[in-house]
Amino acid sequence: ALRFAGRKSILSELGSRIETDYSDFNLDNPSSYELKDPALQSAWVNICVYLRARNVQRPAFRILRNGKEQASGPLIQLFQSPNPDMSASSLWYWSQLWFDLEGEFFWWWGPDYKAGIPNQIFVLNPRRMYFEKFTKTWTYTNDEGVQIPLKPEEFVHVFEPNPWNPMRGIAPMAAPVSYTHLTLPTIYSV
Repeated sequence: ALRFAGRKSILSELGSRIETDYSDFNLDNPSSYELKDPALQSAWVNICVYLRARNVQRPAFRILRNGKEQASGPLIQLFQSPNPDMSASSLWYWSQLWFDLEGEFFWWWGPDYKAGIPNQIFVLNPRRMYFEKFTKTWTYTNDEGVQIPLKPEEFVHVFEPNPWNPMRGIAPMAAPVSYTHLTLPTIYSV
């Protein structure tokens, strides 16, 4: 196994993470089935989600104005280079990936945004977004655990309508999981 500076191997770290965070089904307790991360728990979901994301990122992005393709301008520059760490195709890839996995994605204009056309776009992990219903504010928790309050004009939230929570999207996997909760205990009960 690979080891770095006395840390656990990458494989053992991943294995323990999968065992503790992503256990999905226990035959001794069939009603314990929980879909925590569909891309890790189902090969078919993984294949479909990643193929769709790759297909969405492939076509060249174009902006048309009065039927004519625009070759330059701030909007063209923004979508060609969304931020220093992301290419145009990565923007579409990650947006589609989160949309398929979580039923939503968030584009944040970055910490320096003031008004108008943004200079940057960051795709935020929807699993780290929190909506406070009493104050009607969104907060994003970054990799370091720092909570960043977001104003409505600083981001775009694209989501599939969710009948249980109008502020969040609903993943396409919600229906199969609900069905699984109903059928697995019946199938495996003796």
